[in-house]
Amino acid sequence: MSRESGNSGISGSIGPAGNSGGGRSGGDGSRSSSENWMAGRTCFRCGDPDHFRNFSEDYQDAKRRGIPFVPPPQAEAKRLEELAEKRKFEDERDARLMRMVREEVFREKEKYEGASTARRIVKIIKTNERGETSKEEKERLRRLIATAEADEEELEDDELLRLRRRAAGLSLNDKRKRGKETVVGDNPPMIIPTKGQRTGMSCGAKSRISKICADRGVGAGCSTSILEPVGKISLSLKHVTVGTGPDDKEKYEAECRELFEALAVDELKDACKADRVVYGKREIAISRLVKRRVVKAYDPVNVALPVSSRVGLRRSGRTARTTEDDADKDNEEASE
Repeated sequence: MSRESGNSGISGSIGPAGNSGGGRSGGDGSRSSSENWMAGRTCFRCGDPDHFRNFSEDYQDAKRRGIPFVPPPQAEAKRLEELAEKRKFEDERDARLMRMVREEVFREKEKYEGASTARRIVKIIKTNERGETSKEEKERLRRLIATAEADEEELEDDELLRLRRRAAGLSLNDKRKRGKETVVGDNPPMIIPTKGQRTGMSCGAKSRISKICADRGVGAGCSTSILEPVGKISLSLKHVTVGTGPDDKEKYEAECRELFEALAVDELKDACKADRVVYGKREIAISRLVKRRVVKAYDPVNVALPVSSRVGLRRSGRTARTTEDDADKDNEEASE
């Protein structure tokens, strides 16, 4: 570091004349100011140009005294220039921000004005040619209809009023009276069937029963005590007889089936209850009842055995003895 070697060389180089007394010049002991190698340099300690920190007198003085070096204030012109540049930059920034805020406010204003204009147009469209809203128009139409109905009621004819007075004096039974059905053209009078469940037998069942009664003497056999029916079907089953012919069993089964099919639901349920048959579906219940009747009629257990001659003689002897004993007792009582 030959540049900072001694104070003698420093004092010679700092002079305003530009004469340097250092050993760097060689044979030429002087250097012009234009050849100053520190020209254009700035000391970062004091801020003055054309020298470094080591060549600053204030810095060297503070270093010799052992106190901290405080750089002097910069030149006033430079400081004012920097302040002007800073203020200009801030003004440009503020102007740019204000421009952005104005644009945003303008957009919001346009948006609000457009929405209010659309609402105003919609409100104008909803009003009719009279300038009424939908609610006002409905109220006006209601009043108009009410007044029209009142006018129609006032214009009713006298015949309708007379019929109303006459109907008010009639009782409910008189109102329900209807005349006889008359023939209109070639159409016969309409017959309305009675409603409700069937409580009696149909015409077909009655005709079959009458036919069975007419042919009762044809088949050989008699009615057994087991076949005595119970309940509402007694009038029907008492006409069914059991025969011993070749086809009498099938005939008896067919007749029982016809009679059970002619019964109503309640009557069929009563028959199932009497014969202890479960009532599920109608066809299954009828089949079970028919089978039960056939089994009861043609079961060998229920058929009575024929009486032998020997048993008949014993029974006749017993009856004769009992009659004789009764006659003797009567004679004794008469003699006493």
